[in-house]
Amino acid sequence: MIENIGIIGFGNMGKAIGTALAALNKGKVCFYDIAPKTETQRNLYQVKNPAELIKNSDVTILAIKPQDIKTFIETHKNAFIAKKPLFITIAAGLNIKFFEKHLTGVKVIRVMPNLAARVGESISFICKGRLASANDIGLAREIFNTVGKTALIDERSINKATAIAGCGPGFVYHIMNSIYQGAVKAGFDRETAKAMINQVFLGAAKLSVISGKDFGVLADEVTSRKGMTEAGRKVFKAKHLDKIIAAAIDAARKRGDEIAKIYS
Repeated sequence: MIENIGIIGFGNMGKAIGTALAALNKGKVCFYDIAPKTETQRNLYQVKNPAELIKNSDVTILAIKPQDIKTFIETHKNAFIAKKPLFITIAAGLNIKFFEKHLTGVKVIRVMPNLAARVGESISFICKGRLASANDIGLAREIFNTVGKTALIDERSINKATAIAGCGPGFVYHIMNSIYQGAVKAGFDRETAKAMINQVFLGAAKLSVISGKDFGVLADEVTSRKGMTEAGRKVFKAKHLDKIIAAAIDAARKRGDEIAKIYS
């Protein structure tokens, strides 16, 4: 049973996690944010300062911007060391070693969720710190399963995973927008075009999950010989769409490595 959870930073991701935990009655959830909030949900409380939150939390989730973390940790490290909560960071760039160096004796877990946490459909990658136990990992999974699914990975793979799952929604929206623009150009009004594209992607994803088939198999099933889908897919192949997407994923991964060096 989760007792007291503290969330430091109540932006998009912190709020998604906090509201999901509170709605499912997963313990008492407190949060701290620089800006005043007007959350009225049961089991969800704003505190006035980080020290109060750390003192009263068995699990602390750090969800502030990477550029603010070094100063925050330096300011509050003594409170963390005294309390020794299970410390979960969802910040991009800063690795577990950084936190373990500053927070002596504190159990650290690194988690990378994605934007879909806002609708309960995230895939969150969980990385175990040196002092974290199997029970701690289980607790982290319980927390992040409230906003989607979880997977345990080695931290060395975190930027590869983030380049696909973390950046993936942005890539998908880019492709959705391209098809949307094509629908508008074909003569559909914007409202109809948007509804059409949303349903196409929603339906395709749902069919993929339910069928369990490989994506290539599903693509071939939609494609009739000398039909309309085949004509469109031939353009993808001619323009090397597969290579373009692979290059985008690789560029995202490399940028993740660069960010890690900046903040380490």
